[in-house]
Amino acid sequence: MLRSQRKLLALAGQFGIKYAGLDATTIANEVKQTLTTALANASTANTSGIMPFNSMLLQDQAVLALSITRDGNVVKVSPPGVDPIEVAGKYAELSSQVQRYLTSNLEVFPSHRSGTSVEYHHFTVRLEFPDTNSPDIAKR
Repeated sequence: MLRSQRKLLALAGQFGIKYAGLDATTIANEVKQTLTTALANASTANTSGIMPFNSMLLQDQAVLALSITRDGNVVKVSPPGVDPIEVAGKYAELSSQVQRYLTSNLEVFPSHRSGTSVEYHHFTVRLEFPDTNSPDIAKR
């Protein structure tokens, strides 16, 4: 009886490894880069519902930070932190626009990696704009 229980536990462990999802925190940098690119691109499309914040930031010579939290299919976005503070009012609606956009377009978040599904449980990532890692920004 003990031997069969051990075999069952070993089998369950193998299935758990094979079919368990990948926690999003293990690919946080990939998620961060994907969301940064997606939101920067969405800010250039009139139909996305997101203000053209990237070009506004360059014009204002400002930087902006957002924290995005995803828990299952629920997305929440923090109010933007903007420096210099004098232009912060221009970006007040951005968090609700981003939240609507990401909630409607969950496929923007990476969903699979190496054939394993990515699971989002209380996952938070902080994005900064303009993206200083972007080749266009680095040239300036």
